[in-house]
Amino acid sequence: MYQQQESRKINFAEQKSPPMMTYMLICLTMVIYCMGAASRSDSWFAQNAFQAQKVFESAKTMNWSEICTMVSYSNFMTMNLWTLIGAMYFLWVFGTSVESRLGANRFIFVLVSGLTIPWVVLAFDAMMNNPWHFVPFESPDKPFLFYFGPNLLIFTMMGAYAVLTPPKKVDLSGGAPKPKGEIFKKKKQTPVQERFGLNPWVFVSAFCVLSAGEHTAMLALYKTFDCLTLFSALAATGLGYAIANALLQSAVEGFKDGPLKMEALKRYHELVDLDVSQEDAIKGTARAMGLPKEQVRDWVTKNKGRLRIS
Repeated sequence: MYQQQESRKINFAEQKSPPMMTYMLICLTMVIYCMGAASRSDSWFAQNAFQAQKVFESAKTMNWSEICTMVSYSNFMTMNLWTLIGAMYFLWVFGTSVESRLGANRFIFVLVSGLTIPWVVLAFDAMMNNPWHFVPFESPDKPFLFYFGPNLLIFTMMGAYAVLTPPKKVDLSGGAPKPKGEIFKKKKQTPVQERFGLNPWVFVSAFCVLSAGEHTAMLALYKTFDCLTLFSALAATGLGYAIANALLQSAVEGFKDGPLKMEALKRYHELVDLDVSQEDAIKGTARAMGLPKEQVRDWVTKNKGRLRIS
Protein backbone atom coordinates (compact mmCIF):
# COMPACT_ATOMS: atom_id res chain seq x y z
CA MET A 1 0.00 0.00 0.00
CA TYR A 2 1.54 3.27 -1.10
CA GLN A 3 0.97 6.43 0.89
CA GLN A 4 2.14 9.86 -0.27
CA GLN A 5 3.58 11.72 2.72
CA GLU A 6 4.52 14.98 1.08
CA SER A 7 4.14 16.95 -2.14
CA ARG A 8 5.97 15.45 -5.06
CA LYS A 9 8.29 17.47 -7.24
CA ILE A 10 7.57 17.08 -10.94
CA ASN A 11 10.55 15.91 -12.94
CA PHE A 12 10.51 14.78 -16.54
CA ALA A 13 12.06 11.42 -17.37
CA GLU A 14 14.73 11.60 -20.05
CA GLN A 15 14.47 9.39 -23.09
CA LYS A 16 17.02 6.61 -23.48
CA SER A 17 17.74 7.40 -27.13
CA PRO A 18 20.37 10.09 -27.90
CA PRO A 19 19.13 13.52 -29.08
CA MET A 20 19.93 12.88 -32.74
CA MET A 21 17.85 15.78 -34.07
CA THR A 22 19.83 18.28 -32.02
CA TYR A 23 23.08 16.80 -33.32
CA MET A 24 21.73 17.11 -36.88
CA LEU A 25 20.91 20.79 -36.30
CA ILE A 26 24.46 21.41 -35.07
CA CYS A 27 25.94 19.63 -38.10
CA LEU A 28 23.67 21.59 -40.46
CA THR A 29 24.78 24.86 -38.86
CA MET A 30 28.41 23.87 -39.47
CA VAL A 31 27.70 22.98 -43.12
CA ILE A 32 25.96 26.29 -43.84
CA TYR A 33 28.79 28.16 -42.14
CA CYS A 34 31.31 26.43 -44.43
CA MET A 35 29.23 27.42 -47.46
CA GLY A 36 29.26 31.06 -46.37
CA ALA A 37 32.97 30.97 -45.55
CA ALA A 38 33.76 29.45 -48.94
CA SER A 39 32.01 32.32 -50.74
CA ARG A 40 34.26 34.87 -48.99
CA SER A 41 31.79 37.62 -49.80
CA ASP A 42 29.00 39.46 -48.01
CA SER A 43 26.96 39.22 -51.19
CA TRP A 44 26.32 35.52 -50.47
CA PHE A 45 24.66 36.46 -47.18
CA ALA A 46 22.65 39.25 -48.85
CA GLN A 47 21.51 36.87 -51.58
CA ASN A 48 20.33 34.08 -49.27
CA ALA A 49 19.38 35.85 -46.01
CA PHE A 50 15.90 36.83 -44.90
CA GLN A 51 14.79 40.33 -45.91
CA ALA A 52 11.26 41.46 -45.05
CA GLN A 53 10.87 43.63 -48.16
CA LYS A 54 11.98 40.78 -50.41
CA VAL A 55 9.65 38.35 -48.63
CA PHE A 56 6.59 40.53 -49.22
CA GLU A 57 7.53 41.05 -52.86
CA SER A 58 7.94 37.30 -53.32
CA ALA A 59 4.60 36.68 -51.61
CA LYS A 60 2.86 39.08 -54.02
CA THR A 61 4.21 37.11 -56.99
CA MET A 62 3.58 33.79 -55.17
CA ASN A 63 7.24 32.89 -55.40
CA TRP A 64 7.05 30.55 -52.40
CA SER A 65 10.23 28.66 -53.30
CA GLU A 66 12.30 31.83 -52.86
CA ILE A 67 10.73 32.46 -49.44
CA CYS A 68 11.41 28.87 -48.37
CA THR A 69 15.03 29.19 -49.52
CA MET A 70 15.53 32.40 -47.55
CA VAL A 71 14.02 30.94 -44.39
CA SER A 72 15.94 27.67 -44.72
CA TYR A 73 19.32 29.35 -45.13
CA SER A 74 18.66 32.08 -42.58
CA ASN A 75 17.89 29.61 -39.80
CA PHE A 76 21.44 28.23 -39.91
CA MET A 77 23.69 30.97 -41.33
CA THR A 78 26.38 32.44 -39.06
CA MET A 79 28.62 35.40 -39.79
CA ASN A 80 31.93 34.21 -38.32
CA LEU A 81 33.56 31.50 -36.23
CA TRP A 82 32.64 33.10 -32.91
CA THR A 83 28.93 33.29 -33.68
CA LEU A 84 29.12 29.72 -34.97
CA ILE A 85 30.62 28.50 -31.68
CA GLY A 86 27.97 30.36 -29.65
CA ALA A 87 25.14 29.01 -31.81
CA MET A 88 26.42 25.43 -31.61
CA TYR A 89 26.85 25.62 -27.84
CA PHE A 90 23.36 26.90 -27.08
CA LEU A 91 21.77 24.56 -29.64
CA TRP A 92 23.42 21.78 -27.67
CA VAL A 93 22.47 23.18 -24.22
CA PHE A 94 18.80 23.79 -24.95
CA GLY A 95 18.27 21.24 -27.73
CA THR A 96 19.59 18.16 -25.94
CA SER A 97 17.71 19.02 -22.75
CA VAL A 98 14.37 19.64 -24.47
CA GLU A 99 14.63 16.75 -26.93
CA SER A 100 15.60 14.26 -24.22
CA ARG A 101 12.49 15.18 -22.22
CA LEU A 102 9.99 15.62 -25.04
CA GLY A 103 11.14 12.75 -27.24
CA ALA A 104 11.73 12.95 -30.98
CA ASN A 105 8.07 13.13 -32.04
CA ARG A 106 7.18 16.13 -29.88
CA PHE A 107 10.54 17.79 -30.50
CA ILE A 108 9.77 17.85 -34.25
CA PHE A 109 6.75 20.03 -33.49
CA VAL A 110 8.92 22.45 -31.52
CA LEU A 111 11.45 22.55 -34.37
CA VAL A 112 8.94 23.13 -37.16
CA SER A 113 7.28 25.89 -35.14
CA GLY A 114 10.61 27.52 -34.23
CA LEU A 115 11.92 27.37 -37.79
CA THR A 116 8.91 29.14 -39.31
CA ILE A 117 6.58 31.14 -37.04
CA PRO A 118 9.19 33.54 -35.57
CA TRP A 119 10.23 34.53 -39.11
CA VAL A 120 6.64 35.38 -39.98
CA VAL A 121 6.52 37.57 -36.88
CA LEU A 122 9.85 39.16 -37.83
CA ALA A 123 8.59 39.98 -41.33
CA PHE A 124 5.54 41.84 -40.02
CA ASP A 125 7.58 43.47 -37.26
CA ALA A 126 10.14 44.74 -39.79
CA MET A 127 7.52 46.08 -42.20
CA MET A 128 5.46 47.82 -39.50
CA ASN A 129 8.61 49.19 -37.82
CA ASN A 130 7.01 52.25 -36.21
CA PRO A 131 5.79 50.77 -32.90
CA TRP A 132 9.33 49.85 -31.92
CA HIS A 133 11.15 53.15 -32.48
CA PHE A 134 11.53 53.58 -28.72
CA VAL A 135 13.59 50.37 -28.39
CA PRO A 136 17.36 51.03 -28.18
CA PHE A 137 19.55 49.64 -30.97
CA GLU A 138 16.60 48.97 -33.29
CA SER A 139 17.41 50.15 -36.80
CA PRO A 140 14.86 52.28 -38.69
CA ASP A 141 15.81 50.37 -41.86
CA LYS A 142 14.44 47.04 -40.63
CA PRO A 143 12.48 46.26 -43.86
CA PHE A 144 15.75 46.28 -45.81
CA LEU A 145 18.06 44.57 -43.32
CA PHE A 146 19.23 41.01 -43.96
CA TYR A 147 18.41 38.76 -41.01
CA PHE A 148 20.02 35.39 -40.38
CA GLY A 149 21.21 33.10 -37.62
CA PRO A 150 19.77 30.30 -35.47
CA ASN A 151 18.92 32.73 -32.64
CA LEU A 152 15.15 32.61 -33.18
CA LEU A 153 15.17 28.80 -33.21
CA ILE A 154 17.27 28.78 -30.03
CA PHE A 155 14.88 31.27 -28.39
CA THR A 156 12.03 28.84 -29.15
CA MET A 157 13.99 25.99 -27.57
CA MET A 158 14.84 28.24 -24.63
CA GLY A 159 11.15 28.91 -24.00
CA ALA A 160 10.50 25.18 -23.84
CA TYR A 161 13.62 24.69 -21.71
CA ALA A 162 12.32 27.23 -19.17
CA VAL A 163 9.28 25.01 -18.60
CA LEU A 164 10.79 21.53 -18.81
CA THR A 165 14.16 21.84 -17.09
CA PRO A 166 13.61 23.89 -13.90
CA PRO A 167 11.73 21.63 -11.43
CA LYS A 168 7.99 22.21 -11.26
CA LYS A 169 6.52 21.79 -7.76
CA VAL A 170 3.06 20.30 -8.13
CA ASP A 171 1.09 18.78 -5.26
CA LEU A 172 0.02 15.31 -6.31
CA SER A 173 -0.54 14.04 -2.75
CA GLY A 174 -4.17 15.04 -2.49
CA GLY A 175 -3.57 16.49 0.98
CA ALA A 176 -2.36 13.27 2.62
CA PRO A 177 -1.80 13.71 6.40
CA LYS A 178 1.58 13.39 8.10
CA PRO A 179 2.43 9.99 9.61
CA LYS A 180 1.57 9.42 13.26
CA GLY A 181 4.27 10.51 15.67
CA GLU A 182 5.69 13.14 13.29
CA ILE A 183 5.40 16.45 15.10
CA PHE A 184 7.97 18.58 13.32
CA LYS A 185 8.22 18.94 9.59
CA LYS A 186 11.19 17.08 8.19
CA LYS A 187 13.87 19.15 6.53
CA LYS A 188 14.30 18.25 2.89
CA GLN A 189 17.77 17.36 1.75
CA THR A 190 18.83 19.23 -1.38
CA PRO A 191 20.64 16.99 -3.88
CA VAL A 192 24.32 17.76 -4.42
CA GLN A 193 23.82 18.59 -8.10
CA GLU A 194 21.19 21.20 -7.16
CA ARG A 195 23.38 22.74 -4.45
CA PHE A 196 26.56 23.05 -6.51
CA GLY A 197 25.46 22.73 -10.13
CA LEU A 198 24.66 25.60 -12.46
CA ASN A 199 21.14 26.91 -12.22
CA PRO A 200 19.22 26.48 -15.51
CA TRP A 201 18.47 30.21 -15.53
CA VAL A 202 22.20 30.89 -15.87
CA PHE A 203 22.06 29.45 -19.40
CA VAL A 204 18.91 31.42 -20.20
CA SER A 205 20.50 34.67 -19.03
CA ALA A 206 23.76 33.92 -20.84
CA PHE A 207 22.01 33.35 -24.16
CA CYS A 208 19.92 36.53 -23.81
CA VAL A 209 23.08 38.55 -23.15
CA LEU A 210 24.88 36.89 -26.08
CA SER A 211 21.98 37.57 -28.47
CA ALA A 212 21.71 41.20 -27.39
CA GLY A 213 25.45 41.65 -27.91
CA GLU A 214 25.36 39.98 -31.31
CA HIS A 215 22.35 42.08 -32.36
CA THR A 216 24.10 45.30 -31.32
CA ALA A 217 27.44 44.34 -32.88
CA MET A 218 25.92 43.41 -36.25
CA LEU A 219 24.05 46.70 -36.51
CA ALA A 220 27.12 48.68 -35.44
CA LEU A 221 29.71 46.89 -37.60
CA TYR A 222 27.82 45.65 -40.66
CA LYS A 223 24.90 48.12 -40.84
CA THR A 224 22.89 45.96 -43.25
CA PHE A 225 22.87 42.67 -41.29
CA ASP A 226 21.05 41.62 -38.11
CA CYS A 227 20.17 38.41 -36.28
CA LEU A 228 16.73 39.24 -34.82
CA THR A 229 14.31 41.89 -33.62
CA LEU A 230 13.05 42.30 -30.09
CA PHE A 231 9.47 41.39 -30.93
CA SER A 232 10.45 38.27 -32.92
CA ALA A 233 12.69 37.07 -30.07
CA LEU A 234 9.86 37.53 -27.55
CA ALA A 235 7.44 35.75 -29.88
CA ALA A 236 9.83 32.82 -30.34
CA THR A 237 10.35 32.47 -26.58
CA GLY A 238 6.62 32.65 -25.93
CA LEU A 239 5.98 30.06 -28.63
CA GLY A 240 8.35 27.53 -27.08
CA TYR A 241 7.01 28.26 -23.61
CA ALA A 242 3.39 27.79 -24.72
CA ILE A 243 4.09 24.46 -26.43
CA ALA A 244 6.01 23.03 -23.49
CA ASN A 245 3.51 24.37 -20.95
CA ALA A 246 0.63 22.70 -22.82
CA LEU A 247 2.52 19.40 -22.70
CA LEU A 248 3.24 19.93 -19.01
CA GLN A 249 -0.41 20.56 -18.15
CA SER A 250 -1.41 17.47 -20.13
CA ALA A 251 1.12 15.37 -18.21
CA VAL A 252 0.05 16.67 -14.79
CA GLU A 253 -3.61 16.15 -15.69
CA GLY A 254 -2.86 12.48 -16.20
CA PHE A 255 -1.82 12.01 -12.57
CA LYS A 256 -4.91 13.37 -10.82
CA ASP A 257 -5.62 9.84 -9.55
CA GLY A 258 -2.63 10.10 -7.19
CA PRO A 259 0.95 8.95 -6.70
CA LEU A 260 0.06 5.26 -7.10
CA LYS A 261 -0.67 5.86 -10.76
CA MET A 262 2.63 7.76 -11.15
CA GLU A 263 4.59 4.90 -9.62
CA ALA A 264 2.82 2.32 -11.79
CA LEU A 265 3.55 4.21 -14.99
CA LYS A 266 7.16 4.76 -13.93
CA ARG A 267 7.65 1.01 -13.38
CA TYR A 268 5.93 0.24 -16.68
CA HIS A 269 8.24 2.56 -18.64
CA GLU A 270 11.29 1.14 -16.88
CA LEU A 271 10.33 -2.34 -18.03
CA VAL A 272 9.64 -1.17 -21.59
CA ASP A 273 13.06 0.50 -21.69
CA LEU A 274 14.55 -2.92 -20.91
CA ASP A 275 13.02 -4.23 -24.18
CA VAL A 276 10.17 -5.97 -22.38
CA SER A 277 7.01 -6.18 -24.49
CA GLN A 278 4.16 -3.86 -23.56
CA GLU A 279 1.92 -6.70 -22.44
CA ASP A 280 4.65 -8.25 -20.28
CA ALA A 281 5.48 -4.81 -18.84
CA ILE A 282 1.83 -4.37 -17.83
CA LYS A 283 1.76 -7.82 -16.22
CA GLY A 284 5.07 -7.21 -14.43
CA THR A 285 3.94 -3.84 -13.08
CA ALA A 286 0.62 -5.25 -11.87
CA ARG A 287 2.33 -8.20 -10.19
CA ALA A 288 5.02 -6.03 -8.51
CA MET A 289 2.54 -3.50 -7.12
CA GLY A 290 -0.34 -5.83 -6.34
CA LEU A 291 -2.70 -4.09 -8.76
CA PRO A 292 -5.26 -5.49 -11.19
CA LYS A 293 -3.78 -5.93 -14.64
CA GLU A 294 -6.77 -4.18 -16.22
CA GLN A 295 -6.18 -1.11 -14.03
CA VAL A 296 -2.53 -0.82 -15.10
CA ARG A 297 -3.48 -1.30 -18.76
CA ASP A 298 -6.13 1.46 -18.47
CA TRP A 299 -3.58 3.88 -16.96
CA VAL A 300 -1.03 3.10 -19.66
CA THR A 301 -3.57 3.52 -22.46
CA LYS A 302 -4.83 6.88 -21.16
CA ASN A 303 -1.27 8.15 -20.66
CA LYS A 304 -0.06 7.43 -24.20
CA GLY A 305 1.28 10.49 -25.98
CA ARG A 306 1.93 12.41 -22.76
CA LEU A 307 5.24 13.40 -21.22
CA ARG A 308 6.89 10.84 -19.00
CA ILE A 309 7.23 11.97 -15.39
CA SER A 310 9.75 10.45 -13.01
